[in-house]
Amino acid sequence: TFKVISCTSMADTDIYPAGTMKISYRSKFDGKNDWALYMLGNNVKNAIVYLHGSFSTGDQIFTRKDIM
Repeated sequence: TFKVISCTSMADTDIYPAGTMKISYRSKFDGKNDWALYMLGNNVKNAIVYLHGSFSTGDQIFTRKDIM
């Protein structure tokens, strides 16, 4: 489980799709802070969950043009 610290809109729509939110949170397990990007889905269509690996950040699908 985790505690949400903040939830802010990603204003740069040249990089992030409109409606993308950055959620900052603190893990109740180890007390560490982390973040995730979230975009409300369409309940009629399939959703994509993009899990990234080490040595990267959760926004690389938007900021790295070589993987888009």
